[in-house]
Amino acid sequence: MIPLEFSDEPNVIAAHKEFIAAAYAQGDDNDEKPIAEKRAIKQTRLIYEIAHSLGFGIRETDLQTEGYTATGFVERDHAFIDGHKAWRDIANLLFIQARQAEGRPLNEKELNYLGLQGAREEVSDDTG
Repeated sequence: MIPLEFSDEPNVIAAHKEFIAAAYAQGDDNDEKPIAEKRAIKQTRLIYEIAHSLGFGIRETDLQTEGYTATGFVERDHAFIDGHKAWRDIANLLFIQARQAEGRPLNEKELNYLGLQGAREEVSDDTG
């Protein structure tokens, strides 16, 4: 709702776009800490810009040092995201199983979509 509520506040809109980009950034396990730090910085800036546009006399540094997020909300959000990823994984597995049942191997485009780039062998059914 931020783009709707603050459409006439260019600083809020810019901060929102930067936060969304940071929120969707992904990397490997080695990159997770810098990505999380950047996400937190962009979130702080967004909150600051919203508070500033609403007339609150708060400093951005106050948000960085005195901010609080309930652990329960963070855990809930992570569980929500993990649940969505699980649905995607289930759909992919069902697709692979359907292809196996038809006796058709996955083509290169499908392998790429499933994140199996370069896999030359069809996923085998170990049940015999």
